[in-house]
Amino acid sequence: TLLNGEFELAMDFPHWSNLGFVGTFLASTLLAFVLNFSIFWNVAVNSALTQSVSGQAKDFFTILLGFVLFSDRSSIRLDDDGRLDLNLLGISLGFFASLAYAA
Repeated sequence: TLLNGEFELAMDFPHWSNLGFVGTFLASTLLAFVLNFSIFWNVAVNSALTQSVSGQAKDFFTILLGFVLFSDRSSIRLDDDGRLDLNLLGISLGFFASLAYAA
């Protein structure tokens, strides 16, 4: 990053003076650290299988929470343009592929 100039580009980002951006950036950084530490701790105390199962449960509840919070009534239906809306099919395929990968 220092060698190819990306650090200077990041420091030139115009929103570093915006308190809302900096607060959101720091909160996101803290949450990423907590997530990585909890994964490390979970694997160290339990096993990789426990991490895999808890990861699948997290995925399920994240999808469920997305449906509830954002009122997504997805189904396989025609959208306004007459095309097939495959949102639910895509989410299901991704979730079951994740299950198959973890197994």
